[in-house]
Amino acid sequence: MAHDQDFFRFLVWCGLVIAGGVIGAVTLVVIVDPYRIHQVLEVSGFNQTKPAPDRYREEIKLTGAKAMNANAFILGNSRAEVGFDPEHPIFSAKRLSVYNLALAGTNVSTARREFDYLRKQGQKAAVIVLGLDFLDFLGGAPKPAIENNSGSHAADGLKWKFDTIFSLNSVADAIKTLKIQHAQEAETMTSRGLNPLHEYQKYAREQGYYALFRQRAIENAKTYARKRRDSAAAGEQFQGRDQLDAILSAAAIDGTEIHLVIYPYHAQILAMFEQADLWPSFERWKTILIGDITAIQQKYPNSKVTLWDFSGYSRYQCEAIPGRDEKHRNTQWYWEAGHFKRELGNLVIDRLFGSDAEGEWGVALSQANDAANRARIARERAACLTANPRLFEEVVRLTGGTHIQAIRFDRSGDKQ
Repeated sequence: MAHDQDFFRFLVWCGLVIAGGVIGAVTLVVIVDPYRIHQVLEVSGFNQTKPAPDRYREEIKLTGAKAMNANAFILGNSRAEVGFDPEHPIFSAKRLSVYNLALAGTNVSTARREFDYLRKQGQKAAVIVLGLDFLDFLGGAPKPAIENNSGSHAADGLKWKFDTIFSLNSVADAIKTLKIQHAQEAETMTSRGLNPLHEYQKYAREQGYYALFRQRAIENAKTYARKRRDSAAAGEQFQGRDQLDAILSAAAIDGTEIHLVIYPYHAQILAMFEQADLWPSFERWKTILIGDITAIQQKYPNSKVTLWDFSGYSRYQCEAIPGRDEKHRNTQWYWEAGHFKRELGNLVIDRLFGSDAEGEWGVALSQANDAANRARIARERAACLTANPRLFEEVVRLTGGTHIQAIRFDRSGDKQ
């Protein structure tokens, strides 16, 4: 009998210990709040700096946008997530509450899903900045848009919310949050969704920018060759146009001011487009976008959509890549060819909203200036080749080419 009582007390103590552990873990997660979804407490030096999430990224960002009651959104892939600062001073001057909803590794379909969800929640945007990546559109036949009129989204589900409280991953992220409060080079996400790429400061210091650019270039060379094969097999159709059209149509109905941004690719990427024989497709893509936007403007005369082309070989994009032996030399505008720094993103935002003193960088594309814009890029390329021939020579070596290709235009702007 005494043995049974001892065993019972053992079970009770085990239960209490387990319950106490669960309560302690849940309390830690809720108070530290690594995903900014509970907002019980946020104190500098304790839990104000949050790690960049590696799961439920879309749900976390949508929850953040709702919590901020944002009325302006930045959409796109990692280039926008890293480069476009939602806390740029011009936004507050315009009384905009901006949230960066851009997500690495996603395309315009994700942007549409996020846009639709917030819109159906009654959170309509006054302004949208949407980054358009040529490579996301290339490589397959257009896919039909998937309509979702229910207004539902995984962000409203209980499963992910439960998991962000009652899981060891959440406990680990809470502990990580406590650890990174005074770490200057930790991977973080700001309260408005920006990924400032602090960890790249460490990589650049330890490896040098040459290594960062070269590693990305090797990856890009393989990707572009595959994209070219896939595009040719699909008849060089551009996917995602229907998704973009759905965003533009809804934005026109709402009176949303929307800026479509063709990213300011580093000259290395554009030169790799040329070597991979993607340049003709790149130009066709822009022309098709102009046509699609013209159709929207004709259908909705009061639409407020502008297509901006920041691609080219300007002094920003032609920034020299530090050499192998220049480990301690920094770059001003790019982390590597795939991602521009916030400093360059700020110049893009300046141009979009009219505070750029150098109005020649960034062209508002239309059917009237399409050919002139292509000629502009050709002139910039010639100047970049003269000023920075090593960049083009390195691209030829990386891609296995035999010579630096030339791009020429006749007076009509047609490529020869």
